[in-house]
Amino acid sequence: MPRNESESATPVSVGPEKSWNESQWFWWADAKQRVCGFHRIAHQPNRGNAHIWNVVIDDTGRYTRRVSSEVGFSDAMRGESHWSVERLSFRQREQGGLDCEMKQDDVRMELSFEDLYRAVSFDEVAPSDIAKNMSEDTAPHHFEVAGRIKGTVEIGNRTIDVSGLGHRDHSWGPRDVANIQSSTWTNGSVGEEFSFFATAAAMRGRPLIKLGYIVEHGTVTPLSDWNLYPWMEVDGVTYCKVTGYLQTVNGRRIDLEYTDLMGGTTVNLDEWIGFENAFNLNVEGKRGVANFERAVNPCGGNRMPTILLNGASEDGTGQIGRAQ
Repeated sequence: MPRNESESATPVSVGPEKSWNESQWFWWADAKQRVCGFHRIAHQPNRGNAHIWNVVIDDTGRYTRRVSSEVGFSDAMRGESHWSVERLSFRQREQGGLDCEMKQDDVRMELSFEDLYRAVSFDEVAPSDIAKNMSEDTAPHHFEVAGRIKGTVEIGNRTIDVSGLGHRDHSWGPRDVANIQSSTWTNGSVGEEFSFFATAAAMRGRPLIKLGYIVEHGTVTPLSDWNLYPWMEVDGVTYCKVTGYLQTVNGRRIDLEYTDLMGGTTVNLDEWIGFENAFNLNVEGKRGVANFERAVNPCGGNRMPTILLNGASEDGTGQIGRAQ
């Protein structure tokens, strides 16, 4: 798939702002084998800081997790078409997508992510004022795309050849998460036939912002509205199901259901705290995978929650379902 030439394939020249940030994030799931992962690299050179999200969960609920907004930055983390933090690295692919390598605890992974369509920027699918308000605090250059994943995950003495679907984003520019009251970031795919992305944010001093799109065989259609309702567990952080719909600008309604949770984890960007999930997706009789990320800043944004029913909350290895 031809890449979007507006998305930089090499580390972007650092801007002058103290809050300048470049981040790449992707998640993936092999629904047949019930293995999933969440991975993010962010560089904030002007603050001397880097972020890492690096989580893999297998079919038994066993996980490895490393999540931190307080990794020291070094120029060696940014090379030609290469981004890294600790033992997690991404490299952009010429045809669109990325290659990922990681080594963490007793887990090793080599994974390729191939874009399913040309990466989409916010200003392509939303009125200019909405796109500007959404990206002003979360990075003005922002690209989203679903993809196919393939690779190998080694967990202890076990080797799993994975093949599935996922979603990635790439953004750069000033980022101030302190203004975000709450946010939702959700996406899913069944393959070339259908993928979607939807996001919403409540930011201090601004109206609620919502935008999104669907893609069918490479054709992008913006959303006029969407409503997805997560079923929250009693821990107040994790979810067990999501139901709702997407409404396109041409009046089509698409009903969605996320079920059969494969895994999840708490994540943070400084004082912003959220929860990532990997679900099975059912859309108009088609099966795929979906991600639901919501941030409501549990614990007042002052500390990470530790008691989770359906997710990983502590660094290192552990077992989902055994609340710490």
